[in-house]
Amino acid sequence: MVIRRSAWCFAVVFALAAASTLCAQEAKDKPAAPEPAEEEMLGISVGANFSLWAADLNFKSESTTRILEYELSSLAGVQIFGQMEVVDEWSVRLAGDFLFGNGASAILGSLGAVYSPQGLLDDPYGIHFRAAILFGTIELEDVEGDFDSGVGVEVGVGLTYRIDEYVEGLSFQVEALARYLKFDFSADTDVTQTDDEVGGFGLSLQVGFIYRF
Repeated sequence: MVIRRSAWCFAVVFALAAASTLCAQEAKDKPAAPEPAEEEMLGISVGANFSLWAADLNFKSESTTRILEYELSSLAGVQIFGQMEVVDEWSVRLAGDFLFGNGASAILGSLGAVYSPQGLLDDPYGIHFRAAILFGTIELEDVEGDFDSGVGVEVGVGLTYRIDEYVEGLSFQVEALARYLKFDFSADTDVTQTDDEVGGFGLSLQVGFIYRF
């Protein structure tokens, strides 16, 4: 009787062991569930920068009643921009700068191309080069006359550092550019002597954030 009961116990244990081995083998052979595909970005970016424009903005004019003189070497403010990828590594960029100084202000717009080569720097760093056409206006307080709108160019290089661990798609960006932009001055009839223009060759520094959709 004892032998028969032992045989039954042995048979049950053997059956359970065989079943568990078979289940384990089936789980091993079963194909793994496909990983969810990464969400494809639209290739559209927007951003905001602190903008500094350093150039020769000194200006002096004399009229029959007074002498007006500005000693400005730079204007600073904010830049808002957006860019869209058109082909691999190439984007079109549109930006607007709103700049201010002591008694002076300027609004600049730029339209250009951005080249972002892949593989030059290791992640999370990136580098890009850009060139743009500039359009702008400038105003100085109490000047007797008007400054004509200016057209110029800028070229430069920028670095980005992705901070996706905080916000997906967000990067920190720094750019340094050489810029040429000047404004011709049209004096009123009361002005007896004046500078003909402000601006010319200068530098531009942009520091801020860019978000890619």
